[in-house]
Amino acid sequence: MNVFEQFSKEKEAQRALIKQAADNGFITDEQRQEFEQKLDNDVLTIGVIGQMKAGKSTFLNAFMFERDVLPAATTPMTAALTVITYGPEEKIEVEFYNNEEWDEQRLTAQRESPPDSSEAEKSKVQAAQELVEKSVRIGNRLPELLGTKRTDTLDKLIEYVGADGKFVSITKAVKIYYPKEYLRGVEIVDTPGFNDPIVSREERTKEFLRRADAVLLMLYAGRPFDATDREIVFKHLSQCGIGKVVIGINKYDIPRENGETESEIKAYVKEEIRNACRGSNDESLKEMLKKEEPIPLSAEMALLSYLPMKDISCNDSYKHAFHRYGEAFGLTSQAELREFSHFSDLSNRVQEIVMKEKGEILFNKSRKAIKAAISKVGLDLDQEIVKTKEKVHNLNLSESQCKEKQSDLECLQRRLKKRTNTYLQDLTSELDDIYEERTGEIKKKIDDLHRSVVSKINDLKRYTSKSAMEETINMNFVSRIERRILPDEIRLLKKEKKRRIIKTSDAYVDKVAKMLDRDMEETDYDSLISELKKLCKPEQIEEFHESSAQETASHVTIGDIVIGVLALPARLFGETLKAVDWAVFGNKEIKEDVKDKLSVYVDELNSKIEDQMKQLLNIDWIESRINELMFENFLNPIEADLKQIIENREGREKQRADAAAKLDSLQKQKQEYGAKVAAMAL
Repeated sequence: MNVFEQFSKEKEAQRALIKQAADNGFITDEQRQEFEQKLDNDVLTIGVIGQMKAGKSTFLNAFMFERDVLPAATTPMTAALTVITYGPEEKIEVEFYNNEEWDEQRLTAQRESPPDSSEAEKSKVQAAQELVEKSVRIGNRLPELLGTKRTDTLDKLIEYVGADGKFVSITKAVKIYYPKEYLRGVEIVDTPGFNDPIVSREERTKEFLRRADAVLLMLYAGRPFDATDREIVFKHLSQCGIGKVVIGINKYDIPRENGETESEIKAYVKEEIRNACRGSNDESLKEMLKKEEPIPLSAEMALLSYLPMKDISCNDSYKHAFHRYGEAFGLTSQAELREFSHFSDLSNRVQEIVMKEKGEILFNKSRKAIKAAISKVGLDLDQEIVKTKEKVHNLNLSESQCKEKQSDLECLQRRLKKRTNTYLQDLTSELDDIYEERTGEIKKKIDDLHRSVVSKINDLKRYTSKSAMEETINMNFVSRIERRILPDEIRLLKKEKKRRIIKTSDAYVDKVAKMLDRDMEETDYDSLISELKKLCKPEQIEEFHESSAQETASHVTIGDIVIGVLALPARLFGETLKAVDWAVFGNKEIKEDVKDKLSVYVDELNSKIEDQMKQLLNIDWIESRINELMFENFLNPIEADLKQIIENREGREKQRADAAAKLDSLQKQKQEYGAKVAAMAL
């Protein structure tokens, strides 16, 4: 099952769950509409980037169509931005440049690139020249086509995105509609538009990537992560704020055929990535690239494994490739080709990211909300049953017994509120102790590192380069904070926080149960104690903390601490130090200036850690939850019923009969509720 089929399956399962919840009365029609609208409107976007000739089109043909659909572009920028999505029938929707954009292209084509121009600039001019030259194929129709859209059949795609296509020179974007159910709510974006001579097309490419759920970077195994790849990643991808990248090393069969092992291929690519990262100030992107394991694959092998053998036999290029793979690697069947291609490794990695990232937002959160709604219905029924049982019991008491019970209940409420306040104070005190311990330890370790890096700065020689200086600070300071200090201390904080919450909460719930047992022994309070135990569990506290804070947009997660704190070095070293004259670095004053700025950074770092970790330990919200559970929903209604019974002495027999009938009805509803829940795919 590919990533899109899995995503589609999850969507349908979620849709069925929403329908069941609504049909059973667990969620309102408004909630159902909200959940379904989210499913319908949310789009799964996967961007594919890489150089020309890296094999993106071949990969997409295997990944999306399992046949030849996308033509291979032979020169840079001759293929438009292509979006693949669902449609009831195969067709393409083509958008042409408008007059202003075409004029921009013609002017670019007329420029001469100075000898010292960057490769990107030269590429822009060359691409514009090529496309203007190709526009003669359109002839006199060119003016009338500019600024228009047209629909065409899929087999005519090559005319718009192929290197020799009739309309390729004026094609801005193409949308492919393909009748596969798993593509509903999915868009795959083939993005050849970096360094585009048309600014608007490049901006559209970046806009797609900004909202992408995953980005696939396709490298060519023959020259992985060369200057062009580095520009694509560190210039363009960095600007898009991408946080999820899968790295494929296509055509890995070439170095394999020359005697390199898969481990050697991956090691070489990882080393090239590490070398490239040294020259970048984008810390988050660097770390993401370093952590991601490159996946060797052969997109052509994968495509050949899907194509009918008669199609391979009729195509000289494919027939030659099929025989070459057989001779080079001893592959005799399409099944062996697919396995050797490692295509599934890349597909599974994309699926893993998508389901983790998108699934959390689109499926898990709504599923949690539905489960919470179902649980609330059950809890409300339990509470109503308890209240009705209590009312039946109280209606059998004498007036004096009712008054005595009312007095005892008021006394119990005062003692429970006092006990709850003590619990919250104890919990706050325990968490404050953790906060002081862990922040103090972090500050100590950062201060030790600070002294160490200052010593290394003092040892740097005159004329040290800016990059060497930055690397010294990043490797000896920032990296250690990121990889060791913060993760270790946060793990300790979480572990200790959980232990202390369990200790304090268990003691509180136990005391509440004893108080209820002593003063309300004839009342069924088991459900209350059960819910109170759930409420005071560490994972429940975290979950309610998160959901409560989301409403106020103030919640800070553990991940936020790491990400937020580590965003500071880029600002410090990218902006604060711009004024430093690195050409004469080694001057004592310059060194002192750098050390002063580092000290400012350390102060800011400590302050940020302190502020954000403090928010992690906030439990103010729990008081309202306990009050709602224990007093508003449990004790207060009992007190109100006692008061009503005392004041309304007439008609007690009818009240008893009504209460008994209500209790019977509620118990039947509880049975029905249990059956409905059991039948749902939760």
